[in-house]
Formats: sequence, structure tokens, C-alpha cells
Amino acid sequence: MDLGRFFFRLIEHDDGSWTCRRGRQDLDRHPGQDEALAHMTEVAATHRPSRIYVHHNDGRVFAAASFD
Repeated sequence: MDLGRFFFRLIEHDDGSWTCRRGRQDLDRHPGQDEALAHMTEVAATHRPSRIYVHHNDGRVFAAASFD
């Protein structure tokens, strides 16, 4: 179990916007997934080791990136 790893998430909303989140903390909100993922990639790359997960409104979740 790696307790030192950072987990970042993109959360899709009903209106199509996306929230960038670390743990329970919302970092910001973006109008589209591409902008949110670009932002989280920058943040996660500076907090290694880290992973980015994308949470779609329909329940799908996938790992988008990993930085070791």
C-alpha cells in the first residue's frame, strides 16, 4: 500500500463541466474535459508519485495518467 501517492480526480457534472479534485478538496472547475485534464496533468506532474482518475456522470471511471 503506497500511502505517499497523490490521487487526483476529474468529476463530470450534469451540465458537462468538470471539477478538478484532490481528495475531498475541489481545486477548480472547467467547461470541458480537455481543459480539466490538461490542468490536472500539470498539477499531478509536480506531485509525484500521482495518478489521475476520470469519473464520468454515467458511473464509468478510468485511470487517465500516472506519474512515478
